[in-house]
Amino acid sequence: MRFNDYSFEFNEEFIHFSITSHIDKDLVNFNTTGRIGQVIEVIQPPELLSSQLSEQQRVEYDLKSLLGNPELPGVELFIRRFVIHFAERKQRKNTLFVFG
Repeated sequence: MRFNDYSFEFNEEFIHFSITSHIDKDLVNFNTTGRIGQVIEVIQPPELLSSQLSEQQRVEYDLKSLLGNPELPGVELFIRRFVIHFAERKQRKNTLFVFG
């Protein structure tokens, strides 16, 4: 397991931002309230398919809402940017996004 803390302050408000990498899944925590409000799982294509994709190819994934309102504005764009970033680094595994 690897934990990276990227927390920062924005407009005098503390933003907790961390990424915890596990063998089979990553956990991205983006939180301003200290509480969990939404959990979304990003499901990547099977390992065989994802190993054949290059970073220039379109990134395919499914979203599964596990907790909270999946319709919050900006959440899908936020997740998409992370998925693309991870794909460019050849990290194509399922990810849990926790927002609060």
